[in-house]
Amino acid sequence: MDLEQQFVEWIVGQTGLAAVAIFSLWVLRDQMKCRMAESKEHNEKVNGFLAMVIEALKSNTAAFTEQSNVMRELKEVVKEMRRTAYDNQG
Repeated sequence: MDLEQQFVEWIVGQTGLAAVAIFSLWVLRDQMKCRMAESKEHNEKVNGFLAMVIEALKSNTAAFTEQSNVMRELKEVVKEMRRTAYDNQG
């Protein structure tokens, strides 16, 4: 083999390797786009669930606060009823 033929074969081999590398990068890019889209969709779902949890916690907090206020008022009413009953005995 002469030097010119070896050079041509080397160029063809390098071109083939470059084509394989470019094809691999193209496939990898498409896979990354697909994974990014899946990740974005998953994050949107998680954010939706978190928003629902936050809303439920706010609702529960409001309910517990209202319950505490009612219990406090009821306690005062019972206290007053006991005081009145004790005063009426004496």
